[in-house]
Amino acid sequence: MQRLDPVGITIQTKNGKVVFVPDPAGLIQNTGVVFFSNETSSQLQITLAGAAFIGVGPNAQSDGIPMPASGPQALGCSNQAFEPHMLQVSDQLSLIQPGPPVSFEPLLLTPGNWVIWQNNDGQKHQPAPDIGTTWTTNPPGVQPYDWSVIVQFPTAGFYPYHCALHPGETGKISVAEKTVTMQAGKFNKNNLPITSGQSVAWKNTDTQVHQVVPTGGPAWPSPPPGPVNPNDFSAPVKFTASGTYTYKCKFHDTETGQIVVS
Repeated sequence: MQRLDPVGITIQTKNGKVVFVPDPAGLIQNTGVVFFSNETSSQLQITLAGAAFIGVGPNAQSDGIPMPASGPQALGCSNQAFEPHMLQVSDQLSLIQPGPPVSFEPLLLTPGNWVIWQNNDGQKHQPAPDIGTTWTTNPPGVQPYDWSVIVQFPTAGFYPYHCALHPGETGKISVAEKTVTMQAGKFNKNNLPITSGQSVAWKNTDTQVHQVVPTGGPAWPSPPPGPVNPNDFSAPVKFTASGTYTYKCKFHDTETGQIVVS
């Protein structure tokens, strides 16, 4: 079974070059902590994405250090010959949970986030975009108790998907620049300023269902989200025209909010 940080990376030598051997059960995330165990007799200056990262003494272990960015990150060494090693650093993790039915954990992202899927089921699964949507990368199948390659979602939008090997298994990813939280009795950002072209999603942290309905201002560019169940989130709405868009909860009239687009 995989585990989250801190993740150890062993440094060894092979054919006269420094090689990096990450813990095979370690899953590295943005701001997650890694540490290095240097099994060589040399002081090493470790680089990440071509920049100085951390120094590690001979036959010593480094302090933990947080990963500064997500995405593919190349490990190297500035003072010794080395074999490059590419780390996969994710922003968010979606769990593939055994069923029945097997489920994909839904995710709410901001543009540019990188996602990885962790398969906790005994069968192979393969996340794949639904018809009409595209991803930057279509990951290959994820073996049982393993994780996928990372996939970036650079653009706001709604990304429903399914398992290519078991089409009845579905998941969803929403990507939005701004998020409004639906709480008991209120929206946490009831006066939200955004710029034209940005998207807003609503996340329900309450125990009741909520639904946004417009009450004034310009016409919404797309239909408002439908009911949002507890511990769920909406598809994003992209606002392009300037103005003040007021709204309320369909089921709770005192819950109101507005989005100011400039």
